[in-house]
Amino acid sequence: MPPFRLGINMAGAVSAGAYTAGVLDFLTEALDGWYAAKANGDPVPRHDVSLEVLSGASAGGMCAAIASAMIQGDFQHIHDTSLVGTTNTFYESWVNKIDITKLLGTDDLAADGPVFSLLDCTIIDEIAKFALVPGPAKPRAYISPSLTLFLTLTNVSGIPYSLNDVGDGSPAESSMYHADRLRFETVAPGGRTSTPSAKPLPKGDSTQGAWPLLVEAAKATGAFPIFLRPRELKRDIVDYDIPLWESVNPLAITKPTIRPSWPAGTGPTIQTINVDGGVINNDPFDLAHDYLASLAPASPDNVNAPAPQTRTAQW
Repeated sequence: MPPFRLGINMAGAVSAGAYTAGVLDFLTEALDGWYAAKANGDPVPRHDVSLEVLSGASAGGMCAAIASAMIQGDFQHIHDTSLVGTTNTFYESWVNKIDITKLLGTDDLAADGPVFSLLDCTIIDEIAKFALVPGPAKPRAYISPSLTLFLTLTNVSGIPYSLNDVGDGSPAESSMYHADRLRFETVAPGGRTSTPSAKPLPKGDSTQGAWPLLVEAAKATGAFPIFLRPRELKRDIVDYDIPLWESVNPLAITKPTIRPSWPAGTGPTIQTINVDGGVINNDPFDLAHDYLASLAPASPDNVNAPAPQTRTAQW
């Protein structure tokens, strides 16, 4: 019997992201216990599950990013809330390392420099560097080897699209699209992702691949406007070859795609300014749903239909 494929979507939650992190911690503990019981031959359900995708915005996106690193390795689960210095990066990030006094500091204010936000984001930079580092890889049978992560962003810079008609004499019109996202995928060291739009996260090796980009993207998805500092990201323009309003399931795209109207001289990468992904898409359930649909045989309307059940009646 094939495994049940799972996706977890995490909406924006501000400081309630601590609760999201707690649920992820408990879920991992429960799944670890279940699979250990199965391996021991205990009388527990024998089916398998496979966590394939995480999607998130704002605080949910930050939790998803931390999860993509933490669940690759071993860590302690929290039962005693007086603990400090644990190996649980969820707990350290959301409980032990952050409080309002650190956000009210002035370490981010350089002499005569610009003010980027009302709160001091120095502690957020420190937490991101601490939390988004994969430890020694620990295989988990219920984690897909190509675990995919989607983080929503609000691209203040915008993606330009031309609205011009093809006929001569038409007025020049254009529009900017600001809903953005980044896609990551865990890979074996030296491995490649399943699609060019996914950025590689080599397991157990934070010196390779897109781990530095994930650090910045995690801060960007949670950059609450005005209060937290906007984040600048270096993006590949190929990320926008397929419009981001289209489904992440290629089977759901049935019409020709529209390419951005980049200014003349645009190179293979651009710099974007980003704030909280929740400004535009605070609950990216569709990203996890459509990704799961892409793993299954084609179905009408991009629907994740349950497998049919065969029942035998005896009279």
